Amino acid sequence: METGTALMEGDGRHTPAGVCDCIPAALDCEEFRVRALECRRIANEQQHLRKGLIWGGIISVSIWVVLGVIFLKHF
Repeated sequence: METGTALMEGDGRHTPAGVCDCIPAALDCEEFRVRALECRRIANEQQHLRKGLIWGGIISVSIWVVLGVIFLKHF
């Protein structure tokens, strides 16, 4: 999101709505590169977290199914 100003203090209302990065009108290339790398790092972290949640769910459901079968045989 481009703010149109060099200051971003008044633009905090967009962050809860899903805006991950505000770009001020006066932007230097080094700051842009740092922000791009940070966005890439966050995207990679989110991807790894999603994969972990999927595998955790698969393993958890499998364990509960096995435990359910074991308990049904004993009772």
